[in-house]
Amino acid sequence: APRPAAPRRARSSIAPAESSIADPASLTWSPPSEPEPPSSLLPLWLVHRARALLPVIGHSAYITLASGFLMTDVLALRLMLIGGYSGLVAFHALHERPLRIPFRWSVFFVVVNGVMALKLVRDRYPGAFGEEEESIYEGSFTQLSRGQFKRLMALATVETLPEGAVLTTERAACPHLYFVLDGSAQMRLNGEAVAVIGRGGFCNTLAYQRGEPGTPAYGTIRGRSPMRVVRWELAALRDLVASDADLERRLNHVLVSSLMRRLLTSRDGVHVQDYLGAKPTLRPSLTEAQEAAEAMLGTAPGGAHVVARRPSQMPAAKAAKAEHVEHAIAIAAGLAEDHHHHSHAPGHVVPPAGQPAA
Repeated sequence: APRPAAPRRARSSIAPAESSIADPASLTWSPPSEPEPPSSLLPLWLVHRARALLPVIGHSAYITLASGFLMTDVLALRLMLIGGYSGLVAFHALHERPLRIPFRWSVFFVVVNGVMALKLVRDRYPGAFGEEEESIYEGSFTQLSRGQFKRLMALATVETLPEGAVLTTERAACPHLYFVLDGSAQMRLNGEAVAVIGRGGFCNTLAYQRGEPGTPAYGTIRGRSPMRVVRWELAALRDLVASDADLERRLNHVLVSSLMRRLLTSRDGVHVQDYLGAKPTLRPSLTEAQEAAEAMLGTAPGGAHVVARRPSQMPAAKAAKAEHVEHAIAIAAGLAEDHHHHSHAPGHVVPPAGQPAA
């Protein structure tokens, strides 16, 4: 009796399923889902016409970006990035259903690089200089960009000083930095004349470079003739360079170059001779900094060996001059150290005077 009951239970469980499949009323039809409408950012007629150009636009955009990373000039790099990201903006905008996240970031990169490129253009091309400003820039300030020089001159005052005017007093604070346009001045240290500062020279550079208010002047500087000078307030100048690290670095290069020109020209050659013990013959093929480095090593330009003398080995009158020269030549110590390693390498021989260096 239990064995026939099992098939009846199976038939009763299957029967409802069979009846439901066989019943046509249980089958319902649903229409296929419609595609999402286009969400293009541009008119569809333009999107459809530009569809064949999408591969060209995309490849060109990425090639432009890759080329930008090869640029060594910052302005050229910015312009290439603007072009590349603008191409990506066009590439995404010309799709019927553009990817919004890449599109928005590409727009952002175009704006950022555009702002930075505009700053660079304004710095490089700030407008025409006057005749005197152009002469000053080309003569002594080419290490600065033209925009940096324009901002520097905006803080300056051009003055005419009579003969005998005192620009700085030894061991007394002076709140100004001077640049000589015309005329000349004499620096005296401990009562001794140690330098003549002419056209293109700076006065009171030590107080500026130390960066501390109230720094005393290195020596007394008095005009030997009527002078025209550019004058900066040290406080305003420090505020300007504090906001622009690149300007500060370049301005320091200008000051050091001016100092080295003054030391290594015939006007002050006698002071270098007092320090070195022999007057070097300047060689135009060497830079002024290299010549100063050679002087630090006791090697005159051209390879001739000289014996350096310290202030303790000189008469008192010459010791003051040597102290001034030693302070200036110390700027070239970094170059001198590199040169020292080369000149003292095994097998290196200093040639005698009159023979060229190897």
